Amino acid sequence: MYFDSNGQLIEALLVIGRMLGMSRSVAIVFAILYSHDKPCKVEEIASEGNLSRSAVSLALRELDQFGAIQEVAVLGERSRRYCGQPDLSRTVTAMLVNRLQNPLGELRSKLGDSSGSPVRLEQARSLLNTIDDVLATIHPQGEL
Repeated sequence: MYFDSNGQLIEALLVIGRMLGMSRSVAIVFAILYSHDKPCKVEEIASEGNLSRSAVSLALRELDQFGAIQEVAVLGERSRRYCGQPDLSRTVTAMLVNRLQNPLGELRSKLGDSSGSPVRLEQARSLLNTIDDVLATIHPQGEL
């Protein structure tokens, strides 16, 4: 692929990005930012990820909306630098829960208004309760 000695870590982070439904360019920017210890300039991200500056800017905007990145000011520099949030686990968990909220709400609504096989409806409700329990375990309300 692209990348340097962080290759294995970046590949793992790309898997996380794909799991969260990120586009290719957003996943690449996500992986680059979380694989570096120091904040990166847009030009550095573009070069390392083999992306255009505009693709990086769009990806940064999307990641910022997810709350996955931070903009870092460097004294005496005009260019912006970016890094991933300090806690990757909390960030990914929050993104995952956020991504599931709308589909789960839709599922709740449809199950509440459903008719059909009582056995299958109860199985679907049980599945929804299990998913709710898992999400509550990994991301208690108000944690972020």
